[in-house]
Amino acid sequence: MASLKIYDTNAMIAISQGIHLVDPVQVRVAISIITKIELLAWPSLSPTDRADLRRMLAPLDVINIDQTIEDYAIDIRTNCRLKLPDALIAATALSIQAPLVTNDLEFSRVPGLVLEAV
Repeated sequence: MASLKIYDTNAMIAISQGIHLVDPVQVRVAISIITKIELLAWPSLSPTDRADLRRMLAPLDVINIDQTIEDYAIDIRTNCRLKLPDALIAATALSIQAPLVTNDLEFSRVPGLVLEAV
């Protein structure tokens, strides 16, 4: 069975560019709704690029913000001083007890968050 991992925005960009490959037998990719918004709202995306991203994201688990994520994000934002989007992404990983795949070292300030490099 594939292990569930939360992918940060930079990790999803690496996947979209073919820099990082994911074996769906080994890894079940999930993202925060924040990551989805960050990717699709990128200002320089062409309509074709945006459509390609939507197709890439379609099979993924997109995790919406619930009360648990909200509570974690408030704690992270208060105690670790991460930017709000990053606090929400970290909170998503903590809430489902999954590692966060990222190259952003700011996440290392979050106690209990398991990180994996892209």
